[in-house]
Amino acid sequence: LVAVLSSASGGDRGPASSVPEIWGLREFDAFLLMVDGVPWGGAFNPALATLDFNNIERIEILRGPAPVMYGATSFVGVIHVLHFAAGEGQRIASAYGGSHSFVGASVYLPLTSSGDYRQSLAANYDTKGSSADRTGFDRGHLLYRGALAAAGGNFRFDFDATFLQQEPASPHVRQGRTLTTATPLDANHNPRNAKLDENRFHLVTGYDRAMAEGAWTTTLALTRTDRDLTRGFLSAVDEAADPNAAGFSQEQSQTDIYFDTHFARRFSPQVNLIAGVDYLYGKGESEGENFDYHVHLDGSAAQASGDVPVQETTGLEDERGFGGLYAQVEWTPMPRLRVDLGGRFNFTDEKREGEVEGDRK
Repeated sequence: LVAVLSSASGGDRGPASSVPEIWGLREFDAFLLMVDGVPWGGAFNPALATLDFNNIERIEILRGPAPVMYGATSFVGVIHVLHFAAGEGQRIASAYGGSHSFVGASVYLPLTSSGDYRQSLAANYDTKGSSADRTGFDRGHLLYRGALAAAGGNFRFDFDATFLQQEPASPHVRQGRTLTTATPLDANHNPRNAKLDENRFHLVTGYDRAMAEGAWTTTLALTRTDRDLTRGFLSAVDEAADPNAAGFSQEQSQTDIYFDTHFARRFSPQVNLIAGVDYLYGKGESEGENFDYHVHLDGSAAQASGDVPVQETTGLEDERGFGGLYAQVEWTPMPRLRVDLGGRFNFTDEKREGEVEGDRK
């Protein structure tokens, strides 16, 4: 219900993902996705397929560019998902279901505190099919949050794990300016063993401290993601052509490190100053194979990637670094009006290497 924002399910990242639209721009990398103060997806693309909507306290949306605190990757807007802090919220368990074999269950438990240590545990599992052939996903998620009051402040620790298996759908083919009528609406032209599988492990530690003049916050996050992908697309809307589709298999690994420390001081109820430094590092590696295969236009009798010869082998390594010094003043002269004024000095670096072996014809 937020103005100028909408979201469609699915997209290039699979049936468990989505494609938000902000200010009329629907691109999966046009905005920044944050979860509990950390870029969700690291230095690469927003990890929407692993985003979990259980035990959420609130979602903050910043429409328009936010380059001061969040950097240049947030040029359309920021979606910030915040879970309940460790030990907060109410115990809740739920089970749900719907059409296309949609079944799920979730539980959130604020655990018993041990002295100054607070903790909570959230877990859920979802499985869902689709009207499209051979399309759906299974997703399991676990989040543990801990917090310790010590040294005049609050130490934080989070462990987040997501296990995701997806069977991707196919886009409807366009011929010229219109969609073709030669393929059924829900036909799946992927290889028979198509998959978008992903395991993601996320560790966060941080320290918050209230001071006489304001508050100091520091966050350090490490994320490891491993993906096993196989998918393909029609290359010719022709039943007789053999092959009539092109596919690829890839094994991807991604490591992200995020650090932020900033100081906030409120000079009055209307004026707040935030200043800090952050750095985001990402390294992605991919090894893959390209192949051609055949599938009927209705999606039946699709060949598997192992049934056809490999045309090419590919390799890619990409390292990215985004850092910045920033300062911002927020002035709120009235409850429904806020004016932001700030500046940011960015330093970026990227190294990319790739190779291809074989001869695709």
